[in-house]
Order: sequence, then C-alpha cells, then structure tokens
Amino acid sequence: MWSIVLTVAAFGRAPHPPELAHAFFLDTLCAVRATPGTGPIVVVTGDPLAAEQAGVLGAEVCAEGPDPTPATAARRGCARAARLAPGTPVALLRADLPALRPADLTTALTRARAHPHAYATDASGTLTTLSTTRFPRVPGPGLGPGSPAHHRARGSYPLPVLPAGGLAHPGATGPETGMYTRALLHLRPSAREMAAASGAS
Repeated sequence: MWSIVLTVAAFGRAPHPPELAHAFFLDTLCAVRATPGTGPIVVVTGDPLAAEQAGVLGAEVCAEGPDPTPATAARRGCARAARLAPGTPVALLRADLPALRPADLTTALTRARAHPHAYATDASGTLTTLSTTRFPRVPGPGLGPGSPAHHRARGSYPLPVLPAGGLAHPGATGPETGMYTRALLHLRPSAREMAAASGAS
C-alpha cells in the first residue's frame, strides 16, 4: 500500500490558467483514487475550493496558508501521511497530471517499491512529476524547480519515463486527458488557447 500526497497551489496562483488548474487537479485526484494499492490520499492546499472538493472525494485535507512553498507543502503532507498510515511508503505527486491513468501510477509505484527513494520526470526531464520514499519523515527534494538534479545527487532511483504515459505530460490538453479537462476544453475552446499561452501541452 502507498500513501499519496498531492500539493495543490491556489488555482489563481498556479502556473496554468485557474480553470485549467482546477480541471487538472480533479483529473489527477480521480486517477489516484482509481489506482489499486493506494491508501490515504493527502491533499495539501491553501485553496478553499480545492480543499472542499478533495474532502468530498475522500481525501484527507491538510490546510495551508494561501501560498505555501512547495517544500513546506511536501514536508507537511508527508508528515500527515506518516501519521495516517505509519510505516507506509509515500508518493508525492504533481497535481497537474490530467492525462494520468491508474495503470501509469501502478507501474511507477511497483518499480519504486524496490528502492528507498525514486522519482519520475516529465518527458523533457526538467520537472519531477513523482517522488517516492520509504521514509516519509524525510521526503527529499520534492517537485520544485530543478528537483530532478537534486534527486540524482541524492542517489534516488530514476524511474523510466514512459513517453505516452500521463506522468510524462503535466498540463496536457490532448484527447488523452481526463473527463474534467476534456469537458472544460469542449465547453470553452478558448481554454486551449490559454493553455498554449501558459506553456501547457
């Protein structure tokens, strides 16, 4: 069993347009909930809407200030996960993975189980999308800018990047995305232009 921690920036402060950030979060959370072998899901956020919806969807909410740093959010989320399920390994996951599928996460976590620390990156190798540890009291470099280099320096195991997998494509807006992102892009075609302007793929 794995505990999963999602750190969610306030939608208005996210690197994506707020509507897209909201849809990305919901699709990511739904994929996690559908993944076999996951235990507690902890959502660390200062966004009231994200907190409310995470609670409705069965996640444990760890409330933060309006703009917690990634490191602070990761540390507190992992500590909460350790209290909820002592001795259970923890996976820290980006909350903007709308193309994530349960099979993607299952494959990554199965491979990660053999290593004290592991991480996965996006297709470019510049962003950490998943960070796992058997020692949740010491969550490691997390998911912030430059984190893949910090994971490598720490000796964490690099999980193979699956080019077609959802972990490789944060901010995806293609047909492979989950139902919330697809619905938003269908109802508001301008959202695709906003995504392109923000650098989403």
